[in-house]
Amino acid sequence: MVAHQIKTLLVEEKRFLEPCLRVVDIARELDVPEYRIRTILLNHFNAKNFNHYVNQMRIEHAKALLCALDK
Repeated sequence: MVAHQIKTLLVEEKRFLEPCLRVVDIARELDVPEYRIRTILLNHFNAKNFNHYVNQMRIEHAKALLCALDK
């Protein structure tokens, strides 16, 4: 359930685009401990850490924007 909430915040609400987003921000918003967010990212999203996961999402977003410009 928390994994779905994380995905909703980061992906569907595009919070990953916030330049100063931190794991504590997500933890506070979902009212769960930071360690739980980190554990879920590691186990459910196969991410090394929060910053790595968010940066990967940003890279994929940038690629999509560049491809859209190319068309």
